[in-house]
Amino acid sequence: MDISSPGEVEFSDTKDALESLNSKDESYDSRDSGDSGIQEDVELESEDGWTVRDGAGRDHVVVPFDPSELRGHCRALDSGAVRVGEGRFALPRHGLMSLPSYSAPRTIRPGELVVCSVPKSGTTWTLEMAWLVANDCDFEGARSRLDQNRYTEVGNLFYLGLTPAFLREYVPLVMTRLRKLAGLVHLLYLMLRSLWQSVGLVKTHVPLSLLPPDLLETNKVIYVTRNPKDALVSYYHHFSRCRVVKYSGSMDDLAEDYMAGRLPGLPFFSHVLEAWRQRHHPNMLFLFYEDMKRDMPGTLRRVADFLGKTLSTEQVEKLCHHLDFKQMKNNEHANSLMYQKAGILEMSSFIREGQVGKWRQHVSPEVDRRLNEWIRRSVAGTGLSYEGVQ
Repeated sequence: MDISSPGEVEFSDTKDALESLNSKDESYDSRDSGDSGIQEDVELESEDGWTVRDGAGRDHVVVPFDPSELRGHCRALDSGAVRVGEGRFALPRHGLMSLPSYSAPRTIRPGELVVCSVPKSGTTWTLEMAWLVANDCDFEGARSRLDQNRYTEVGNLFYLGLTPAFLREYVPLVMTRLRKLAGLVHLLYLMLRSLWQSVGLVKTHVPLSLLPPDLLETNKVIYVTRNPKDALVSYYHHFSRCRVVKYSGSMDDLAEDYMAGRLPGLPFFSHVLEAWRQRHHPNMLFLFYEDMKRDMPGTLRRVADFLGKTLSTEQVEKLCHHLDFKQMKNNEHANSLMYQKAGILEMSSFIREGQVGKWRQHVSPEVDRRLNEWIRRSVAGTGLSYEGVQ
């Protein structure tokens, strides 16, 4: 599987005229999450919801919830938030979910390799690994093709939080600093280019239930998950400096919002279990971040087998060196320099430490106890488990 060469593709079909679909799903009050047997800590509001229809003709129930639950901690949701679909995924109310129907301008195309995860679960690390294995260890290409030249991100429109508060801060920042303006122009160019050009590798945080329904029949998917306690620490450090989302609460505040699934990319277990239930599908490779840290050579061989590649011992050694976290911290592509130059992320290393068990230094014993209870309850009966959960 070679994903190095861009190719010309056709645009996706546009939707028919928008139709008003204001209806309430009476069965939506149930907290059952499909057949997973989990109970998410999510409280729905009593206000009537509505339905949106996606580009595949599927209807998704949208139910608003009160953003005051976030106590003003999350800028992306400060002017309204909704829960979407059976997984009750949290999204800005004023984005795509405010329309009666939508068709994303950039869909996942058959044959593209998809890397999917909950935010801050090792996505960038997995992307770098997948690209190199798929492209026969082209380290020179990995050094020269920075930013989104080597992958396309699908789903940004779902999480877009262009609220007045963000625009008041961001627009003057960009317009008065030519360097950030140039960074923004470059970012917009890459996003527009992806409408007609494929680089073969897709990154997404959109859950499987909101992606094309036949995805696993037409594409290979690598899904990576991480101990949610470490993921929430990484989530905090990232989104507290992301000007679009801008989480301003404490780590303990975030733990409460994380367990309740109130933030973009969540609920955690609704997202993960959709992929976990597909882990035996021949086009699904389900990875654990902790296994990558413990046994990168073994993980590389699993990825190579999945993509129909063969790696020599020398190639595995070079890949392990390239994917070492000290190397990744110096990798401009991995550190999201594009978003920092555009002023969307505050300047600092996107790749922080990547350690397993770092949550012990950031959450209180009481919060840790509650996190353990939440994880045990959420995975009960699914066969899914995480290290460090007592």
